[in-house]
Amino acid sequence: MLRSGPAESAIPLLVLLVLLVLAPLPFGAIPFWAQAFLTFCIFALLAAWAIKPYPSLAATHPSVLSDSANRYLYGILTVWSLATAFAFLQVVPLPPSIIAVLSPALHELYGWTLPGHGPDGFWRTLSTTPASTIQSGLLIGACGSAFFLVAQLCRSRERILALAVTVVLVGMIEAIYGLALVGGGLSRPATGTFINRNHFAALLAMALCLGLGLLLSAWQAGDRERSSALPFDRWARTTPLILACLTILAGIIFSFSRMGLVAPILTLILFAGLWMFGPVSNRIRLVGAVVGLVLLLFMAGAWTAFEVVADRFRSLEDSYRVAAWEGSYALFQSFPLAGVVLGGLVDNLPRFLPVEIPETFQHSHNEPLEGLAEGGIIYTALIGLGLIVYFGKAVPAWMRRRDPLARGLGAGCLAGSAAVLLQSLVEFPLRMPANAFYLSVILGMGWAIIHSPSYSLSSGNK
Repeated sequence: MLRSGPAESAIPLLVLLVLLVLAPLPFGAIPFWAQAFLTFCIFALLAAWAIKPYPSLAATHPSVLSDSANRYLYGILTVWSLATAFAFLQVVPLPPSIIAVLSPALHELYGWTLPGHGPDGFWRTLSTTPASTIQSGLLIGACGSAFFLVAQLCRSRERILALAVTVVLVGMIEAIYGLALVGGGLSRPATGTFINRNHFAALLAMALCLGLGLLLSAWQAGDRERSSALPFDRWARTTPLILACLTILAGIIFSFSRMGLVAPILTLILFAGLWMFGPVSNRIRLVGAVVGLVLLLFMAGAWTAFEVVADRFRSLEDSYRVAAWEGSYALFQSFPLAGVVLGGLVDNLPRFLPVEIPETFQHSHNEPLEGLAEGGIIYTALIGLGLIVYFGKAVPAWMRRRDPLARGLGAGCLAGSAAVLLQSLVEFPLRMPANAFYLSVILGMGWAIIHSPSYSLSSGNK
């Protein structure tokens, strides 16, 4: 799979594959040491790439992305870099006059708690929790680096498939481990190596979308080669992938995560529907096969877990989430421009909650609201602009593609990234470093697949 260049050119990709396997294991890389290891490895990989950019690989695949795609890619990377720089700006001492402009509420707080804080006083930082802010900034920068590296390293069909298959395999192993822990019972949800079922379901949702994207690619490629391949051969090649997708889907269902199940289904329906308007054939047979396999899964026992998920929808009384949303919005209103600083939500949200809640909140259960509360308009606008540019460029380009791999796996990457972003409206899956890393890899993979020249994705190009 990695024969597209000399041995040294495959090392960066091999490191990424190893990180994909290791990242979810220590509770989604949430412990400090695990996050530090993940970010260090990504930055080390970026430094190695910058010092020696492997000219032999560039000579093998000289034109990876079009000029237009490269311009948009650099635009996204610029926005990502500005978001990272903004995080570190929050720990740089600033004059009181600048703090008064960027965060009037913080300026007032400093004036009330610190003697001598005034126009000629000591310089202070925007962050009252510098360690948490630096940790957040490093993770943002590491994810941007992973996105860039994947977009640069996915120069051939073999490399793209290596990343996609690794994500699917990790998702299947996580699902099997989670199902084994619960033993098929309904007493507790499947969480895999994660602590929270929703974060576990988010990782599986991304893996499921990529797995189904690979199936769409194989299906379309098989239709083009149906004159030279028997139907049995096609099913033999795709059966392991089908079983992996069904296993991942079972893991999502037994996690009892509401949005973890709904988000990938909605995004898969959307992008699979758009895929079917393209140059595909045997649509009815494909839809019938998928429906039949899902029904077999439910007949095998998954319907009991689905009933638990349905009961959770019927008993939506998560008032604590509504309180967290109201408190986060009130916090944003107090620090509208620069926010209360990245990583500072847990120390500031309790005093803005509308009701007293015994549970300690570390997150808002809504990523956009938490971004507004912690980073204000500046940070949220940068992240939003990057996503708008990405999907605004990637989706129309994907719709024009005719290559089976770009068409099918491109749909899987778009659906997987959209699914976790949709889930983040009511959860905080991207606060898990492993999930943030996986999303960055999938975004980079989708960009490379959709914008790569057709010849680099052809099966004959080794």
